[in-house]
Parts: sequence; structure tokens; C-alpha cells
Amino acid sequence: MKLRLKGNSVRLRLSQSEVEKLANTGLVDDSVDFVPNPLIYTVHSSTESSEINVSFRNGWITVGIPEATTKQWADSNETGIEGAFRGISILIEKDWACLHADDRENEDTFPRPAS
Repeated sequence: MKLRLKGNSVRLRLSQSEVEKLANTGLVDDSVDFVPNPLIYTVHSSTESSEINVSFRNGWITVGIPEATTKQWADSNETGIEGAFRGISILIEKDWACLHADDRENEDTFPRPAS
């Protein structure tokens, strides 16, 4: 999973296997091993969530998505899920293959729609 932070926006790109895992288990996570404390970022889906949300506590960025939205997105050709929560813009996208990358960088990405 790729994380991009810019101003008041959070953008996450998920590989094919991560989208599948999110749809099946309701959770994907990754981390950056800063010393002494890692930065952990997660995306989870829940029947308790009615809208997209985000929080940051104790080195954890947590993005929540309604379960129905997650399932619909995972099973479709839709690129992403977007919303806003308390002034923070949130975008969760499928990670498409890069046109100018080698095969290792494009491993487990989604094929580009035009290909």
C-alpha cells in the first residue's frame, strides 16, 4: 500500500492483493519503521461505518470505509473511493500499472484500463 500525505489530504493506493484482502477480511495495513516508533497506516471496512473517516492516534493513521462501499468498489472497475472527514480529504485508489516502470514496480498492480 502506498501512502501520500499533502496538506490536509490522505491518499492511499492499494495493489490487487490488498484490495482483495480488504474486501475479504476488512483490513489492510502497512508501516514505515521510523526509530523509535513506526508510522502505521491502515484501511478497514466496517458495517458500523456509515461514511469514510480518518484518524491519527499514537503513530497510527486509520482510514475507515463502510463495508458496502468497500465490496462495491473491490468488485468494480471504479478507480477509487473519495470523501472528506473533518476537513481532511481522503482518497483510496486501486494502484494501476505505471507506463514507464519496470516489471518489478508493476508487480501486483491493476492493469491499465486502456491496455
